[in-house]
Amino acid sequence: MKKMFSRKVVLMLFFVLWGLFYYFFTQVHINGIKRHSLDSMVFSFHVHSKIDQNVKLHIAADRTKIHWVECNKEKITFTYKKMQWFEGLGEQVFVPLYNGDNICKVKMYSAVKNHRFVVKRKITFFDYTVLFILFGIPLFSLMFYAFMWVLDKIRKHFHYDEQINSKSLVVDLDSTGNKNGWALKLFYGILFAGVVLRLLYFNKFGIMLFQHDWHGHIEFIKYIAENWTLPLPSKGLEYPQQPLYYLVTGGLYALFRHFGLNEQDALYGLGFFSLFCSMVFLYYSYRLMTLMSQNIWVRTVAMVFVSLTPSLIYMSARINNDVLVMALSAFSLYYSVKSYQNGFKTGFYTALTGVSLLFLTKISAAPVELLLFALLLVSYMKAEEGNTSMVRKALYLFGLVGLFLLGFTLLKVYLPVESTFHMVNSSGYFPRQHIETFGMDYFGTFNLPALVHTGYSYIFGDDAIRFSFLSYQYGTMFFGEFDYAYFLGKSTYLHLAMQSVLVLGLLFPLGFMLFAVRSYRLPLLDKLLFATLLLNFLLILKFMFAYPSICNTDFRYFVGSLVLLALVFAKGLEPLYNKKLMGTILKIWITLLAGCEIFFLIFLIMA
Repeated sequence: MKKMFSRKVVLMLFFVLWGLFYYFFTQVHINGIKRHSLDSMVFSFHVHSKIDQNVKLHIAADRTKIHWVECNKEKITFTYKKMQWFEGLGEQVFVPLYNGDNICKVKMYSAVKNHRFVVKRKITFFDYTVLFILFGIPLFSLMFYAFMWVLDKIRKHFHYDEQINSKSLVVDLDSTGNKNGWALKLFYGILFAGVVLRLLYFNKFGIMLFQHDWHGHIEFIKYIAENWTLPLPSKGLEYPQQPLYYLVTGGLYALFRHFGLNEQDALYGLGFFSLFCSMVFLYYSYRLMTLMSQNIWVRTVAMVFVSLTPSLIYMSARINNDVLVMALSAFSLYYSVKSYQNGFKTGFYTALTGVSLLFLTKISAAPVELLLFALLLVSYMKAEEGNTSMVRKALYLFGLVGLFLLGFTLLKVYLPVESTFHMVNSSGYFPRQHIETFGMDYFGTFNLPALVHTGYSYIFGDDAIRFSFLSYQYGTMFFGEFDYAYFLGKSTYLHLAMQSVLVLGLLFPLGFMLFAVRSYRLPLLDKLLFATLLLNFLLILKFMFAYPSICNTDFRYFVGSLVLLALVFAKGLEPLYNKKLMGTILKIWITLLAGCEIFFLIFLIMA
């Protein structure tokens, strides 16, 4: 053990020394920034490099647009265009440097007095990866050994009696068929209806209807397709977002354009990727329910929510990163729970891949990644003495990958010229949407009569709905934050179907309240899943308080926890299913709700 430990120490020291060597020789020094004259549009600066290398520079002169940058006779020109967001500041550019002193010039599109010229280096993702391997891994390993030493000390005094018996939880749906044949047919019918309705919706409306921040997402997709690099986070509405969705769709968009599709047809082709993500979401939601409950009605209620809720069906044709988030969240939750139930003997690497890709799609989905960490800790604390190596290795890999991705994310949104992390571009004041106060009038009211009368929560609709958190959340849960006036004028029964869904849909918040009331008596796994959902809710509140606008209170911000909401809604009602009268009422209730949602979508598609 001592030899092994000494070898590890020597190897880590070797890595650190190479890291210092790499850091020293790749450093550059920027000085001599000066303007050629008071009215000149050109300024220059010196960059001293110890080796020949290409570096990334972030250059800005207040808000003035840059025309070109020239270093060592290589000129990079920026086309003039009106920026979409006032946050836009400067440009990032790769420049070639020689060993020694290098002179660079920058020309602006206009000459403005009292410019504040700033030039900073931003390390590349390649440099970050090399430094993480040489510095990050040794330092993380040291911290991990210290963390596990403390955890082992705690573990010696820790007793956990509840055991997970995966066989008792994982039950084939067909095994309940003899007893609940009708319920089983209803379950599969709901799942099938969810698939068919998504196909019909996409066939009728394509990608044009019920979109969010449409131009911002397309701008990011096109930027990736044309430049194959990540943009400055301050230059576009969606640029601070995690890049995975845009890398995938940007690649698809470029491929479609390469084979001759016009812009509109190429974007329409991306809708098929959204449709695919929606099917993945349905499939792994179904698989998760089979892990979490043997009760056919728990599974049925959960699948009614994920399969038939109109706002979720809208996502199946939406061009934004939410579609990939909902697919990866269901995938990650399924494999996290499955691997936890078998003591992480199988499925861990799939779960780790899922949560890592999910974090690379949306930062606000981080609670799902933290859930996997919590499940690993619980498994380690419960493991028998001498049987902890597998979970210990899993914890190490989880921490290492998570730390690398966190550093990648911070580097992506870092603006060197301002020394800030630019995380979001929703900082403007939006007319008719500003929330003045977050008091009891906002959080403590549920204006159901007004909501049912209108039939939906429109972002510019009735103030009694918009400025009531519960009312707006409940309405947007089913129908989003859109205006249905056009469709209501074309369909006689659409409004009645919407009102029926809003009344019958109270089953879901009822299930949530019942789950919350008895959550302290539930198994630890259920508690951890509920805590993940609540953490997502806290992140939504934090975002609302930071940017108090109606558009930031839409239910869609739960996209990373939709399958958890379905589970909570359904399991909260579980004690009532076996009571004869109440069970019958609930079964009729959920059947009517499913029917009304199907009728609404049919009326909408036929309108």
